[in-house]
Amino acid sequence: MKILYVVQSYFPATVYGGPIFSIHYAAQALARRKIDISVSTTNADRPGRLNVPVKQWVEFEPHYRVKYYHDTILDRFSWGFARGIRRDIADCDVVHLQDVFSTYALITLYEAARQKKPLVISPRGVFSRWAMGAKRSVVKQFWIKRLMAPRLRAHQAIAWHATSDQEAIDTKVYFPAAQPDVIANGIDHSAFQRVAALSRADWVKRFVSKPVGDDVAIFISMGRVHPVKGLDIGLEALAQLSAKGRKFTYVVAGRDEGATDALKAQADALGIADHVCFVGEILGDEKIQFLKGADLFLFPSRSENFGLACLEALAAGLPVIASKDTPWASLENRGAGRWVENNPSAIAEALADLPLESLVEMRPAARALAADFGFEAVADRFKALYEQVSLQGAA
Repeated sequence: MKILYVVQSYFPATVYGGPIFSIHYAAQALARRKIDISVSTTNADRPGRLNVPVKQWVEFEPHYRVKYYHDTILDRFSWGFARGIRRDIADCDVVHLQDVFSTYALITLYEAARQKKPLVISPRGVFSRWAMGAKRSVVKQFWIKRLMAPRLRAHQAIAWHATSDQEAIDTKVYFPAAQPDVIANGIDHSAFQRVAALSRADWVKRFVSKPVGDDVAIFISMGRVHPVKGLDIGLEALAQLSAKGRKFTYVVAGRDEGATDALKAQADALGIADHVCFVGEILGDEKIQFLKGADLFLFPSRSENFGLACLEALAAGLPVIASKDTPWASLENRGAGRWVENNPSAIAEALADLPLESLVEMRPAARALAADFGFEAVADRFKALYEQVSLQGAA
């Protein structure tokens, strides 16, 4: 079976966040099953472009290849893609569109319908209440009703994919006839087993650069430093915790997307600046070391269709406090953390309720929860979805 992923930007353009990793890891897992995965994308890597060959297949590994088209107008349009996607679609059995609100998505929808190719669509969080209301909501509504819907009606075989139950609900708000298959993002557990944890002293030296006592809890967050991630809510909660006498250090890792300066100013105004630091983006083995050396992962995001960073924290053995704007109710059910209302008081209360000893005791439960999201199971689910939509197309 030949599957074509279509996505606006792609690995190693990690500036675009978690979906880049999720799609890449899923492709690797499917390729190990000898399912041919091709990716049609662009060389966009905001604020610049990737230094990669364009308009030719780049072999990532056996059964997995990527073709980058030059992004003519950064994050907006590619003449190369518009001309070349027809050939890429002709050479596949199923098209998996990993994007919705882009010119690439519309071109792909049109061409897949014209060639009568079965289609899978992954919204990747764009239908959430926050995403739909944050900006250009009128334009997005027009896009769905006037641009997407007519093209979807031209398809005979369409399947929707959601990464969580909430994303499936969000999708049905705009496409009531959709019956999304819920397939969560996966994780490579072997990497977390292979990378050894740093000693506490070495971890503090690497990521904090100032003394941290043994009785001080180390809280971390990781991901894009963007308003949607709710780090301002987390800082308010930590200020309340500090007022109660709890000792902590809070370390934020992630690429700045315009929010870092405001967050630093907020921490200073709250009187907790000495306990907060920002360390920038961390990748690869160093990211796993960063996760393994902390005591708790704070995840106060305002909107998440899944939240790969949360899963990575769990795989590292970290308990998590996540907001109810994320799809992680299982934290409570499995004893791996807390799932709370997304306001400072609720988060502060959850933090106060988890002393260091409790956090240590929760580590096995965190790893056990993460074990449910192995890539082998994810690949099996996607394979079944592709087979199902192929049968629909043949009917």
